[in-house]
Amino acid sequence: MSNKKDNLTKVFITGSCITFGGMLSMGLINYFARRTLAIELTTREYGYFYAAFSFVMLIGIFLDLGLGYTANILIAKYDIDESNQLKKSKIFTILFTIKVVLGIIASIFLILLASWLVDNYFHYPRGKFTFILLSIALLSSIMIGFCSSVLTSLKDFKYNIIFLNLSAFISLIIIYIFTPIINIAAPAIGFIVNGFFVSLIAFIYISKRHNLSLKFTLQSSYKDEIEELWKVGKWIAFGMAGLNALYYLDSVMLTFLTDLKSVALYNIALPIMQIFQSLLVLPAVFIPIASSLWTQGKKDEIGIITSNFISFTIIAAWSTLLITLVFGKDIIRILFSAKYIAANDALIVLCVGIVCYSLALFSLGILNCSKHEKHATIIVFIGIIVNILLNLTLIPILNILGAAIATFSSYLVIIIFGSIKLRRIITNIYIPWKLYLKCTLVGGVALTAVCVANQYNYFIIQIIILILYFIISILLFKNIILYILKGMKFN
Repeated sequence: MSNKKDNLTKVFITGSCITFGGMLSMGLINYFARRTLAIELTTREYGYFYAAFSFVMLIGIFLDLGLGYTANILIAKYDIDESNQLKKSKIFTILFTIKVVLGIIASIFLILLASWLVDNYFHYPRGKFTFILLSIALLSSIMIGFCSSVLTSLKDFKYNIIFLNLSAFISLIIIYIFTPIINIAAPAIGFIVNGFFVSLIAFIYISKRHNLSLKFTLQSSYKDEIEELWKVGKWIAFGMAGLNALYYLDSVMLTFLTDLKSVALYNIALPIMQIFQSLLVLPAVFIPIASSLWTQGKKDEIGIITSNFISFTIIAAWSTLLITLVFGKDIIRILFSAKYIAANDALIVLCVGIVCYSLALFSLGILNCSKHEKHATIIVFIGIIVNILLNLTLIPILNILGAAIATFSSYLVIIIFGSIKLRRIITNIYIPWKLYLKCTLVGGVALTAVCVANQYNYFIIQIIILILYFIISILLFKNIILYILKGMKFN
């Protein structure tokens, strides 16, 4: 059981650090899995697998109905008082039942459509068996995602990361051993095995450690819990499904507008981006904490953490841009192959975009926790409309770079509208415009210098510029760094 007397700000910072390290290791495991597939499969096979994977996961995201976020908010809300144990178990049971039933229905539906989809959408008839396996893997993905949401809501970040890494590692082992033998079916089987196996272990752990288990009984009513789930989750369902859909929408649009080769190139950039995706742990960790803080009426603490996270995002965005600009091609060449260098421009945009995505997710999470789910959903759908329109416009012109720009732009739109609404709710959010202007000026100068040095192949000069930029950034944002270090110290 969580210690309810913990300082939630310290829990956020420490939980973020634990989860950051775990997500970084998971990003590396996922990279090795994709690298193995990129080596063992042809470009067309690799492109088909991730086109099919993105399509199936997109269906899964909409089926989630925002229940993962709803679990984060409601279980965290009732976790502050041990007298609410029965209520937590009821919510746990209802969420699990809905997700599993929807997952089974979706898997059957996708299996029935498999022949038509591989012939008419993917144009890859040989991929039917793999698509059927991925349809089954959808259910296992839903189950492990549910366990992850519950552990996050209980602020058990350590074991959440352990289970996620175990899941990724099992997939890697299966991919490494069986891809040379059974081709693109291997990763699909890996997803099925790791999902069901790890979710079973996670369920046992949650039951033993947190005394939270499924309560299927006719002796008590679930009416109040269902009504609360509907009240909290009806807008989150559309909003968070839409936001997460943006993550896979670019691959789906590329499949529709271009060919499997372009999808393959795009999915060379994605695993590298996933290493930077470790930043996403911050909003994920903060959601249950924000729910607890809001329930306790501690809006000021939410404002302080949010202010510091915005500043952290500014540093991270500029740093990511400069690092990928200098090392992008070398990273692709070393991690994959020189034949995929064409993915470099998309890689730069995607890596900066994922940093922006973390801020968008952070802002929307607070809006959902503070009972402004409707506004969060409207903001997300504005972003989706922007994404689709830009994809339709830019992909025929710029191919994978157009898809990356469309995704990045939609995140910016969500950040702008989300921040405006957020500042009206949390009035003590502080935006140090002078500091941000200095950071932008330093970043702009560094960017210009790196581009000029790159033109003349002065690699050493680019490294020196990066070092100087980091030194200046540390000096500019020393108060934020001290805040993070202070929050990591437990008494």
